[in-house]
Amino acid sequence: MDSGLATPHLPAISIVENLSDDDRALLSSYGEFVSYQPGQKIFEEGESYDELIMILSGSVEMSRKHENGILTLGRAGEGCCLGEVNLFHPSPTVSTATAVEFTQAWKVSSANLEDFLTVNPVAGGNILVGIATQISSQLAQVHACLLKAQMATLEASFWA
Repeated sequence: MDSGLATPHLPAISIVENLSDDDRALLSSYGEFVSYQPGQKIFEEGESYDELIMILSGSVEMSRKHENGILTLGRAGEGCCLGEVNLFHPSPTVSTATAVEFTQAWKVSSANLEDFLTVNPVAGGNILVGIATQISSQLAQVHACLLKAQMATLEASFWA
């Protein structure tokens, strides 16, 4: 008897957009679909975290403790990944991730992702390229912000 319930599958977005339907269905089974309520912490600054989270809907605010309170670093929305750097460089998280609105995501442990890469190296390679592309984009944004701040400091010291 058919229960009428469908097994969720990853949509063709972000780091998995170049995978076939079958590969995305298989990858879906290596992780879990989760939801977060507004204000719910996904992870906290300083925690050890070894999962990759891909936001499917909603948004997450990234923040960091600062001597004057909490510094908002930015927001991540549909298709953005969290925890991707820790897959390659395990270390405590540098920020806190908090759901801003009802957020649905898919998360996978680094061990399960490694298992998928072993079982399906071609699809795994596509995922790694997607992750590298996303990290590169984030790095370019950080570089632009640093350059802007450096130029503002130079201008201020020039006119002082």
